[in-house]
Amino acid sequence: MAQDAQATKMRVRGTWVRHGLDADRLSVTISRDVLTVRGEVRYLPARARVQGEVNAEVLARIEQELRTFPEIKHIRWQLDNWRRESGGWYPTAGQRRRQPRKGKG
Repeated sequence: MAQDAQATKMRVRGTWVRHGLDADRLSVTISRDVLTVRGEVRYLPARARVQGEVNAEVLARIEQELRTFPEIKHIRWQLDNWRRESGGWYPTAGQRRRQPRKGKG
């Protein structure tokens, strides 16, 4: 069972990296069929220079992909800079402050 959980953790972290996100800023735990993801959502440095800040669409795609894993029935999100609410993704107050203003160099 522990090997299965470890393999699932690696797949979850791989999903984040495949979308250009920094998996080192995350803590992933699996208990029975519940995946808990904690930490901060940030692009990898090279990706951030091109993409800027992570947006809700990226998180929705990742969530959709994670929900296809047969061993995961529920996902508990405990992210520092995003929250899952009413079916959508919303940046926290701290995340909104860090976003660069358009038109400013």
